[in-house]
Amino acid sequence: MIISEGGYGVQPSNWHVDEDKAAGFSRVYYITGGIVYYRDEYQSRILQPYNMYVFPSYSPFHISHEPSNPLCCMWFHLDLFPSIITRLIEFSPKSDMTLGYVLSALMNEHQNKHTDTAFFLKLTQALAEYILMYGDISKPDMEFSEILHHIRNTFVSCECTVENISRKFNYTPEHFIRLFHKNMNITPYQYIQNLRMTEAARLLLTGKSVGSIAKSVGYSESKIFSRAFTRKYGVAPSHYKDYYYPIA
Repeated sequence: MIISEGGYGVQPSNWHVDEDKAAGFSRVYYITGGIVYYRDEYQSRILQPYNMYVFPSYSPFHISHEPSNPLCCMWFHLDLFPSIITRLIEFSPKSDMTLGYVLSALMNEHQNKHTDTAFFLKLTQALAEYILMYGDISKPDMEFSEILHHIRNTFVSCECTVENISRKFNYTPEHFIRLFHKNMNITPYQYIQNLRMTEAARLLLTGKSVGSIAKSVGYSESKIFSRAFTRKYGVAPSHYKDYYYPIA
């Protein structure tokens, strides 16, 4: 389990999420206020205050809110690898004392600005384990799980290509692409790109140069990396740190 971002508070009036492609991670919201709308290919609904929601990691969806009554929530972006979440999951802390305790403790940690980092991480790990245990979550079979682990261990290398992965697991590229899309709802190329862009965004916030980051996430040329990053985030990597602001 990897935490890429998290926070607590009221979201800006222009806040919305349009996840037209698989995000590669799961947004987790514990909603404490606001009128919030959710839509995917299966349903359209209003999300309920004081419930916790886990959003799909590998299916498109859209979330918005009433600007006059905006979303207020505690939120996390969790990578629950290798589990795959394809539909919205709803939990009611009121009916489960264990979940209620974990969420209450996490809220206190947010309000105290994570004064005990180790405790905060343990609580977040407990939350992730609760989701994996009680959520409607699918897991890849052993063979496909091996493929995902291989990609996770090699995605920063320029040798991590569809052709090389196909060869390693004795597939033709065409069959491998179909197999991957069937399991993950995206192509292997998109999956690798998601991993590279997420890691690049993290590294950019540390102040490293664009050129060094491009090489460290598998790009031979900075220009190719910069174009890919700008398409993903809407801002050039050289300006990402200036415009970055964590929101749900």
